[in-house]
Amino acid sequence: MKSGILLAFVFFTVSAVNAQTAETETVVIKSSIVCSHCLECGTCGELLDEAVLDLAGVKNMEINTTENTITVYYKPEKISVEEIKKAIVAVGYDADDMKAEKAAYEQLDGCCKSPDQH
Repeated sequence: MKSGILLAFVFFTVSAVNAQTAETETVVIKSSIVCSHCLECGTCGELLDEAVLDLAGVKNMEINTTENTITVYYKPEKISVEEIKKAIVAVGYDADDMKAEKAAYEQLDGCCKSPDQH
């Protein structure tokens, strides 16, 4: 009887560990980042950090100002790509086919705005 209980305990422990170490996925989102100093910029760098990195399930992100992309590493069981994109547009940046929220875009520094946008 004890071996049955022990076996059940081991099974549930292994299942719990596997659930906690689920795969992290990656999404590359085309954005509207236009400044060359984005990572140091008080507007885009901090806004994107707060908007994306604070989301439950997001593990990391990289901003590529040459390609105008944001690469996000996330846990799909905790957050969707749609939710990540919504967080990006909420702070004033495009996210693939989703346009930046106009009021948020207007609050960005001039260096972070595209001359042909909005």
